[in-house]
Amino acid sequence: MIGTQSGRGAWVLNRDPNAPADRLAAAREILDFYGYDPSRLRQAE
Repeated sequence: MIGTQSGRGAWVLNRDPNAPADRLAAAREILDFYGYDPSRLRQAE
């Protein structure tokens, strides 16, 4: 994961565009822990 210091944006990086559900769940938990809004997480096109 890469995130801005201000908390305005974050990116979850994965080699495969279709990340496993458990990895996405863990990313959401980490984003929440660090104060990001995980509901705004979107998959890149």
